[in-house]
Amino acid sequence: MAYIDVQDPIQTALLVLITSLVCLIGRILGSNRKLVRQYKELQEQISSLKNDMANLCSVAVKVDRQRNKIVLRLNNALEHMANLEQCQGSLNTYQAAIQEIKNGADTQNVINACGFSEGEAELLVKIYGDVKRSNNVPSIAEPRVGAAH
Repeated sequence: MAYIDVQDPIQTALLVLITSLVCLIGRILGSNRKLVRQYKELQEQISSLKNDMANLCSVAVKVDRQRNKIVLRLNNALEHMANLEQCQGSLNTYQAAIQEIKNGADTQNVINACGFSEGEAELLVKIYGDVKRSNNVPSIAEPRVGAAH
């Protein structure tokens, strides 16, 4: 077995150098283990974030589809409301024409006042024109019994 002579400066320097190298290698290996552990943690986080991103994209597509359906339903409802308003306006026009006829307006007056065609005005005057003759005249809101709808 060989002994190191501590009196020899070269051997002492080699001993210090070897000891320093062993300590340095130990620190490097410890840092390497720490870096490997951190790398694995980062990989897990990245994987989790990828899954989260995929889920968010899936939800975004579903929300967009629902939004499109809601917009379509809203547009349909608005269109339906516009049609109802138009029908209400037409009903008001007919009611106004009927009132004019009951007050004595003739076919030409109804055409000029309400914008009806001659045939429409003549029909309204025939139906509602002679209120004095018959009290059995239907109103626009209450159709005659047996009348087609």
